[in-house]
Amino acid sequence: MRIVEESYLRRTISKLNKYALQHTNYADFFDGLDELEIQPLQDLSFRSDLKYFEELNFIFTVVSSIIAHPHISNTGEHIIVRTELANSISSETFRMTMKDPTLWKDQGGNMVPEFLYYYQNIDELCIYENVFIVSLIKMIESELIKYNDFYVSLIETFEGQEQLSLAGNNVNIAFNKIKRLTKKLKYIKNTRFFKEINRRSKPLKAVHPTNILLKDRLYNYCFKFYRSMIAYSDKKALMQDFRIYHYVLLMRTLKNHGFKVSDRSIELTRDAYGEVWLPKLEFSGKGFDVVVEPYEAFGLTVTVLNKYIRSLKSRGSKHLLLFETQNDEENARTVSDSIKRTFMTVEAMYLWHLVQLDDGVRVTFKNPLSEQALMDKWFEDKLLQSEASVKIYKDYCPSCKKQTVVRGRNSHYRCETCKSIFAFYRDGEKKNRLWFLKLRREK
Repeated sequence: MRIVEESYLRRTISKLNKYALQHTNYADFFDGLDELEIQPLQDLSFRSDLKYFEELNFIFTVVSSIIAHPHISNTGEHIIVRTELANSISSETFRMTMKDPTLWKDQGGNMVPEFLYYYQNIDELCIYENVFIVSLIKMIESELIKYNDFYVSLIETFEGQEQLSLAGNNVNIAFNKIKRLTKKLKYIKNTRFFKEINRRSKPLKAVHPTNILLKDRLYNYCFKFYRSMIAYSDKKALMQDFRIYHYVLLMRTLKNHGFKVSDRSIELTRDAYGEVWLPKLEFSGKGFDVVVEPYEAFGLTVTVLNKYIRSLKSRGSKHLLLFETQNDEENARTVSDSIKRTFMTVEAMYLWHLVQLDDGVRVTFKNPLSEQALMDKWFEDKLLQSEASVKIYKDYCPSCKKQTVVRGRNSHYRCETCKSIFAFYRDGEKKNRLWFLKLRREK
């Protein structure tokens, strides 16, 4: 997550904690979720991105002013030059020349200086504060690349949409601003200031305030901006808050789909740090029972039980939903084979994407959904069922249509091609229905 998203998440968690203090009974907490106004982090994130781009534009203007009139270090040294090349000499260099006989020559019986000492002034550009400016430019360049990659991930792809990304939509506005900023960045990197300092120095790993960074107005703008860029929050606390946020989204999904809390006596409790403790909860509705409980520090397990299937071994599917704040796929390396065997599906939910981890790493949705819509979609796939022909779909996969269906244990059917798993059952009207315990759409 970017710094701005973390900041808004903290505010949202603070709001959730206040709400929890007013609804200490979990059933009351669940029933009153419609009253809780939570602004989507995605919307807040985009508006903050536009503000951030404006700040970058201002900083580039400031840096351009610094490049035009940078602070320099005035130093100098005594050198020996031919007499005709010296513009003027001081009394000190005159005395030094008089004392050095090697600089004189005989010219028609007279001793005259052929060379003389000369004090050469040197303007040193590569000072600490200017190295900081170059380091800041490199940091901004790295951030712009991340922002560009991030918005590329949000570009709509053609999957039946009537319209793709259009002028005026959020992604298009962001791309235009990134393009203009990149052009300004390129200009700065082509200046003598940047090239010379970049060639002669290494980026600063840590920046310490100096008189120039604190008191010079232009340099101070850059220093303050740098400090806002390196704001750091504890990763463990961030991940826990991210899980709580999505836990509430899942509760809203359950409520909107008609589920009710099975045990209305459960009270909300808090840990030693005052944070709300997520309890194991059971919900009932739509012919299903759903059990939600925390998984270690950063995940949730969701067990779905089909009330119409009599066999205890066949009627349930257990899913693991992890939460990830970084936009990478490193999570896949932490999913062991034992975890994959324990859960029907293993998926990681990001702020903008959902990634499958149990059958290889794969982003489920290429086009962006809001975080609530993403949670709704994830949950709806776990309940997906339809009236179906047993004779047809015991041989042909209802997801990819391949004739690669095999019957496994617990009367579950598995497609060897797309890896979907489903079961047949009779509903209350004695109709044959098919339920996807694990849905894997055709790639």
